[in-house]
Amino acid sequence: MFIFKKLFAAILMPVPMVLIITVLGLLLLLFSQRQRLGKWLTTGGVLMLVLLSSTPIANLLITPLENHYPAYNLDKGSVKFVIVLGSGHTSDSRVAVTSQIGSASLARLMEGMRIYKANPDAKLIFSGWGGTDPVPNAEVVARVAIALGVPKTDIIKEPRAKDTHDEAEMNKSVVGDAPFALVTSAAHMPRAMALFQKQGLMPVAAPANYLVKNSPGQSPSVKFDAANLAKSESAIHEYLGLAWAKLRGQI
Repeated sequence: MFIFKKLFAAILMPVPMVLIITVLGLLLLLFSQRQRLGKWLTTGGVLMLVLLSSTPIANLLITPLENHYPAYNLDKGSVKFVIVLGSGHTSDSRVAVTSQIGSASLARLMEGMRIYKANPDAKLIFSGWGGTDPVPNAEVVARVAIALGVPKTDIIKEPRAKDTHDEAEMNKSVVGDAPFALVTSAAHMPRAMALFQKQGLMPVAAPANYLVKNSPGQSPSVKFDAANLAKSESAIHEYLGLAWAKLRGQI
């Protein structure tokens, strides 16, 4: 089921979907009599790429997710645990350990450490498996935290969790019924909170890695670029994840 979920989600991501639609349209135009359908599919694929790579559409998709929870307020009270959810990494020993984690992982780690430092008795929990990488994400992120000054004794690792549902389920025995800071990307926060709350836990949202940030007085702009396409991809991934979790009764 896990592999099916990943394959299904991958196909429905913007770039694969655009390629499938466009290539199918071109094949119909070149090798069949169904010219009208071929034209519609090719045009639809190109139009989808244009829209999803535009600032207004990308922001429209991801902003409701990122703004669902406010930034973590250190005045909310102390917490005993700070859970930092896993993200991408590559355990390449040729590069510094700080370069082995992706931008999302780094942003999550920085927010987790900010909260951890404001709570001297807290423990940092890193979760996430390795996927195709032989070293789990929890291990690599822990190495970065240690390199940045966090004592090993303040770190707990959960390297078995394959997805957010696993992370909620497997960390339940550690945090118990105590409130804790839950750190993940802002767009992922609504799904993560729902999954953890479904386990009867008491997470306090600590969103990080915002993809939409507005400077005061900044004029709206329209761009067509890969950054916007990445926003659209993140948003669609989350909407699919929410739908899957509801279908499976996980939220």
